[in-house]
Amino acid sequence: MKNLHPFIRAHLVFLVIAVPILFLPKGKFLLWLNDLHTPFWDSFFKYATYLGDGIIPAVLIVLLLFVNYYRTLVFTAAILLETLIVQGVGKRGFFSHLVRPKKFFGEDVALNFVEGVNVHGYHTFPSGHTAVAFVLFCFLALSINRKWGIPLFLIALIVGISRVYILQHFFIDIYFGALIGTASVLIIQYFFQQRTNISQNPAWHKGLLGERLKL
Repeated sequence: MKNLHPFIRAHLVFLVIAVPILFLPKGKFLLWLNDLHTPFWDSFFKYATYLGDGIIPAVLIVLLLFVNYYRTLVFTAAILLETLIVQGVGKRGFFSHLVRPKKFFGEDVALNFVEGVNVHGYHTFPSGHTAVAFVLFCFLALSINRKWGIPLFLIALIVGISRVYILQHFFIDIYFGALIGTASVLIIQYFFQQRTNISQNPAWHKGLLGERLKL
């Protein structure tokens, strides 16, 4: 366990300690969190959730192209794998019938909505924003100094919690979104490191700037 990367170690701990929440009645954690609404947290989570938007990975891919083709390839492939699982298998596939909190509770429960957030009603499982955030921050954690592993994990987790706070997802959605995101990075990294020789090719460790740079 000590030899694991701090990001992976922190994620494994989270997966274990969060299991009891999965067995609570659906929406129990969401309703508890919803009762904690304050103007500060409304603003905080409203903007924190943008870290899981698709625009962030797109920007990173462009930046990576300038410094390291190999890292660009790994990150892009991880995003594509995550998208395939979340959208193809999950939201639009086997779990397309599952609805989001707004539809699930309907008029039966008075929910605190965050002003300015367009809350959706369908395609809840798994959370795409959470998956994107965990791909992004897991990739960054594995690419830079290990000491950033836990802080980057916490940022990714905040994105996931934000999705519950602003009533876009249930806890189970972000739990598996996070798992898919991290797993996508690890699977792609393993594939390119163990099943191809691309990672050993110096040409792939150059970017548009022309300099060899291993991130």
